[in-house]
Amino acid sequence: MTDIFAEDFTDTLPADVVLAGYAICETVLDFNRRRLQETGRSSLIEDQHAYLNALAMFEVYSETHALNIRYETPNLGTDAEKNSKAITDFFEKLKANLNELIVQQKLSDFRRDYADKFNKTTFFRFTDEDRNHVKNALHELRVLVGDLDTLAAAHKIRLLNRLGKIHVDVDLTLMDLDHMWGLLGDAFVISAKHGKAGRLIVERLYQIVNTAWRVQARAEGINPQNVNPVRLFRDAWPR
Repeated sequence: MTDIFAEDFTDTLPADVVLAGYAICETVLDFNRRRLQETGRSSLIEDQHAYLNALAMFEVYSETHALNIRYETPNLGTDAEKNSKAITDFFEKLKANLNELIVQQKLSDFRRDYADKFNKTTFFRFTDEDRNHVKNALHELRVLVGDLDTLAAAHKIRLLNRLGKIHVDVDLTLMDLDHMWGLLGDAFVISAKHGKAGRLIVERLYQIVNTAWRVQARAEGINPQNVNPVRLFRDAWPR
C-alpha cells in the first residue's frame, strides 16, 4: 500500500481554503491515475486504507475551514474495492465544484484589472476586520443551515451556493456586493417561514449584510451609522 500524501503535505497547503481543498482533491486523483498506470486498475482492495485516510483528512479540514459548497460524502460499506471507487468518485466531483469557484475568482480578478485600467467604476474592498466578520459568520451559517431540518433541501443548496460565492468575494476587489445584499431576501424568508427556529441563521445573515453596508458606505464616502439596513427588517422577526 502506497501513501497518497507526503509527510509535510498538510504543512504546505495553500492558505486559501478553496485552493487547499482543490490541492487535496488533485493529490488524491493523481495517486489514482498513477495506480491505474501501474496496475491497469484504478480501484484496488489494498488501496482502501489510503483512500480512507484521504477522506478523513478532507472531512476534518472542511470542519475547521469552511468551503461553503454543497457536497455529500460517499456511502461506504464492506466491499473495499467499491469503497475505494466511491471515494475517488467523490473527489472527482468535489474537484469540479472547487474548480468552478476558482474560475469565477480568476474571472473576477481579470474584470478588476480591466476596470482599474478603464477607471470607470467604484470598487469595494474588505479590510481584514471585515473579512474576519464575514468568514466567521459563513462558518457558523454552514453548520446552522445544515442543522435546520425544516429548511427545504433546495433552499439549503441555493443558500449554501450563495455563501460559497461570498466566501470567494471577500478576498477580492469587487465592483458590486450583490451576493451579500441578496441575503436580505433569504433572511426575510427564513424569518417568516421558520420563526424562532431560524433566528440564529437570520442573525448571521444580517451580520454579513451589515458588513457589506460598511464596505459600501466606506467606498461611497458615507457614514454607515446614518443608515442601518437591518433595522428595516427587524419588525419582521417573530417576538
